Amino acid sequence: MNSSIQSEKSIATHTPGEWKTATSETGMLDIIAGTNFVCRVGDKDFPSAESDARLIAAAPDLLAAVAWLSKSMQEYQNAILAGEEITLGMTMRADGGLDKARAAIAKAAHA
Repeated sequence: MNSSIQSEKSIATHTPGEWKTATSETGMLDIIAGTNFVCRVGDKDFPSAESDARLIAAAPDLLAAVAWLSKSMQEYQNAILAGEEITLGMTMRADGGLDKARAAIAKAAHA
């Protein structure tokens, strides 16, 4: 593996758990992971606050998807450079990464 590409484990040092948006008692949009507070986005009435909150809440999913795709692309590149055939397993792993990426993008883009 290329030394400039970090493993999923080494880059995943953020608050664990599924990140979600939540509205506080004072009307502020927060990001939470289970019972853990991650960050405060701002007043829910601010025009872009909900979109910003969704994007932040999707960050761990986006990170995981990009890491997966990076690993799959490195596997493809290594096989091609070594003159090996691209296998069905490689393709299926890449498809899994694409599924993760699509789900993360949907989480970030939609309510």
